[in-house]
Amino acid sequence: MALSDASKILISIKKLVGKAHTSNEKDVANESLPSGLTLGHNTIFGQTIPTHTGSVVLYDIIKNSSNESVVEHIRLSASFIAGTDTSSGRHGFELKLPDDYESRSSNPKKGTYPFKNKQIVHITSGSLQLVPPSFDSDYEVKAYHTSSIQTQIPVLDARDWSLDYFNGIFFQQDPAGTGDQATNPRYVDAFLYIGNYLDEKILSASTDTIANNNSHSNYKFNEYLGVANGTNTFFTLGKVPTNSSHVSIFVNGLLQMPATSITGAPWQDYSVTGSNIYFSSSSIPDMGSLIMTNYTTNDNI
Repeated sequence: MALSDASKILISIKKLVGKAHTSNEKDVANESLPSGLTLGHNTIFGQTIPTHTGSVVLYDIIKNSSNESVVEHIRLSASFIAGTDTSSGRHGFELKLPDDYESRSSNPKKGTYPFKNKQIVHITSGSLQLVPPSFDSDYEVKAYHTSSIQTQIPVLDARDWSLDYFNGIFFQQDPAGTGDQATNPRYVDAFLYIGNYLDEKILSASTDTIANNNSHSNYKFNEYLGVANGTNTFFTLGKVPTNSSHVSIFVNGLLQMPATSITGAPWQDYSVTGSNIYFSSSSIPDMGSLIMTNYTTNDNI
């Protein structure tokens, strides 16, 4: 047997408010177990959406307050999805980018996946998304049919239609007629998100951090300081470190404890002054021990 309408409604409502569905006899307030929506960082908008689109024409790029190009006004074609028709008519339609998208768009990402000619929105699993009116009423889509001339399908049209802004699926509950009706949707004017998703923003931020660090310092890895004689407490780095806290010392491959606010003899193994390394008397390396180091330096390597 299929799920009852009551089950479907309760499952959906409870999911949206963060509750598990354990019984049709329990209202939302009576459910104690948590639930939630699973989101991937590759489908979450990573840049601010402008609150108003203003007066726009097709292929206009809309920038946010940070002057970032994040939204494009486009016209997507609507195609019937096989298997979604009934005796009442055709119900499901998929949206796709225009046939000539790459030649007409000024999106800097055009020509790269998924910003390709004829790209079907739902196939991208969230890489292509339409900006929903939850950000601003300006983003509400406009659907059209071409029964005689271009005619907008009103939001409250008798066909009772809805659009999924995430996957670009147009659904009409009560089609005007059966088969390939001229009043079925032919295209939809919408606002395509062309900014970076959260995963791209995280990667960009990490790359910038590494680049900034690297622009001011070089890394010395596995620098050989010498062989211990069993009494020597003093060794010298080949370069001046950027900071004493950026120096790591290894004795026979074992990391030594540096001087920090939470260490002191007998737990502190060494200290750093300029390019000089001083082992504490309780941590003098045994004879024959190999002393190695990693550190950052502003000196040329």
